[in-house]
Amino acid sequence: MAIVNYPILRFKSSLENFLRFTKEYNSDKPLKEQLRPQHIKMFTRILTLLSRQLYEHNRLFKDTPVFRQLDTGHPVVLYTNRKALSWVEKVVKINEHSAYRHVNRLMEAGAVTRKVNHGSQMNFELWINPEILLITEFSEDENETVPEDPENGNKAVSEEERTNCEPEYLIPEKELFNNSTITVKKVSLPAVRDGLSKEQERTQKKNFLKEHREISQNPDDTGKKINERSAGLIQNWNKKEQEIPPRRETKLREYQKAAARWFFWYVLTRLFEGRVFNPAHLENTLAYVEQYYFVNCHTLNAIENTRKLYQWRIDKARGTIDRHNTDMRWVFPGYYLDLNRSGTNPKTGKPYLSFANTASWPSKYFEFRKAKEKQRKENTGRDFLDKQLRLYLNNPSIEQYKRCEAYVKKNIPHLMPDFLGHFTTPKTYAHA
Repeated sequence: MAIVNYPILRFKSSLENFLRFTKEYNSDKPLKEQLRPQHIKMFTRILTLLSRQLYEHNRLFKDTPVFRQLDTGHPVVLYTNRKALSWVEKVVKINEHSAYRHVNRLMEAGAVTRKVNHGSQMNFELWINPEILLITEFSEDENETVPEDPENGNKAVSEEERTNCEPEYLIPEKELFNNSTITVKKVSLPAVRDGLSKEQERTQKKNFLKEHREISQNPDDTGKKINERSAGLIQNWNKKEQEIPPRRETKLREYQKAAARWFFWYVLTRLFEGRVFNPAHLENTLAYVEQYYFVNCHTLNAIENTRKLYQWRIDKARGTIDRHNTDMRWVFPGYYLDLNRSGTNPKTGKPYLSFANTASWPSKYFEFRKAKEKQRKENTGRDFLDKQLRLYLNNPSIEQYKRCEAYVKKNIPHLMPDFLGHFTTPKTYAHA
């Protein structure tokens, strides 16, 4: 078990692991139960879709590395459907029913450990065996090492075996994309500038000099002398390049979007921790939150107060879910953050499990706190009243009665009727 912070899928190595897995699985199986070339095609298609999903996942969570982590010891989840598995880059069309049977055969073999349907059998998620996949940490050195056979010490799959087992439409000449490792390359502008060829640098420098008339447009003119006007232009240009631009004041809308993004990640952390979602679903939900949340906050103070209030509501929702042991498996971020899902669900007769239904929680909580505070003050006042009564009972006299009465009038005047009511009872305080 290992946590990978920046996961990438080694496509070729994973495919070689699957071919070796297929060879071992077919060794003691009859022909009708073996994994055939069409099943290898299907698993290759699954690897392609998984590579793209990891790419989109890394791109979506580029600013939040904690959500980009992947545990290689657990099965990797692929969100797909029959149509995605049957179409292969518009080159080969596999029948959707055949794709369904191929997936079932992969599940029987153990390459796919589980299949979970979402609403229908057309959209589902596949749990892929982590022992077959090779998911590593992204590094600047992208030279992939070929896994070796522990017994023979040579390459796990020879070129001849790979050619025979590899589907025809995945040969590099037919489809280059599926045989490439999809990674997110961290390329900075200086690195791109350093990678320019000498010819490109010479052309850029020549064009730059032409703009300042350092090179004459006439080929007969040598143009080696820089006149005063050109020198002045170059000097002004250098000054502008060295000047630090004034800091641009951020607009209110940018603050609103930043608060919305923070709120979105906080919801995922508190309510959906440990869940794996389709990157497209998360991207659409994040765009929805940026568009409709915090739009009514017209000052920075209002944004900060609303952020604290939203955080309080999410914390209370987490506590409610834990107390009632609510099943959150079929609740998704887009469903929970939809502002239109408020009130009672007409199909079930129960309130929606959504953020919109927590809007009344703060007012109810403050009313409850106010009532508790009032009750606490009343209880505290009664404790003081009982103390004065005990003082009088220990020393029943007119002077003590006046002292107790003066204390009640000064500190707990709202309990003065109760104080006088005790002395109107002839059995207890007849001597008063």
